[in-house]
Amino acid sequence: MRFIRRHWAAVIGGIVLFVVTFALTFFGWINIPGMSSSLEVAAASEDVVAGDLDVATGDEYQPTYEPLAGKELVLIYIGSSQCAFSTNPALPAMVATAKRALRDKALEAGRPFITVGISKDWIVENGVNHLATFGTFDEIMTGRSWMNEGVMRYIWQTLPGPASTPQLLVVERTMVVPGEGADRFRISDEAIVTRKVGMGEIPAWVEAGAPLPRM
Repeated sequence: MRFIRRHWAAVIGGIVLFVVTFALTFFGWINIPGMSSSLEVAAASEDVVAGDLDVATGDEYQPTYEPLAGKELVLIYIGSSQCAFSTNPALPAMVATAKRALRDKALEAGRPFITVGISKDWIVENGVNHLATFGTFDEIMTGRSWMNEGVMRYIWQTLPGPASTPQLLVVERTMVVPGEGADRFRISDEAIVTRKVGMGEIPAWVEAGAPLPRM
C-alpha cells in the first residue's frame, strides 16, 4: 500500500507540474525552447501582416497588391538552394539593399516597382525555402531546375543571359491592365536595363547604390 501511495503521489505530482508549466508557457511567463506562447504566435502573425522589417535580411519591402498599369521597373533575383554562391549569408542583405535603392528610383520616376524571385531548384519546397531567406517578393517561381518558367524567360529564351547563379536583373516593361481599350492583362516592351551575375558583380553594384544606365 505504501508503494502504491508513493506511486500515485509521483504521478499526480508530475501531472500538476506539467499543467503549471504548460500554463506558464502558454501565457508567456516562462520560455522553453521549442515551445511558443500564444502571445509569441500572435506577435509573429502581426509582424507578417504589418510587414515590419525582416531582422535577418534587413528587408522592408512590401508589395502594393494593386494592378498598376504603365511602365514598371522590375528587380529579378535568380538563385538556387543548391548553389554555394546563392546561399552566401551576405547575399540576402544585398538583395534587400537593392530592393530599397531601386524602389526609391522607381518612386522618383513615378513608376511601379515589382520584385520577382526565381529559384532554380528541382524540388519546389527547397526553392520556396531558399527564396524566403530573401524577404518578400511580389511573385516567385521555382521547380524544374533549368526548365523553370522564369529561368526559360530570363536566361534561355526571351531575355537570354549567362546560365549562372546568383543573378540580379533589372527589367523595365509596360504592364497593360483590363480597361481603357484592353480586355486582358498583358506585358509588352520588356527589356533588360542591367544584369549583374555572381558574387563578383553583385556586391560592387549594390555597394555603389544599384546604379542604372537608364530609367
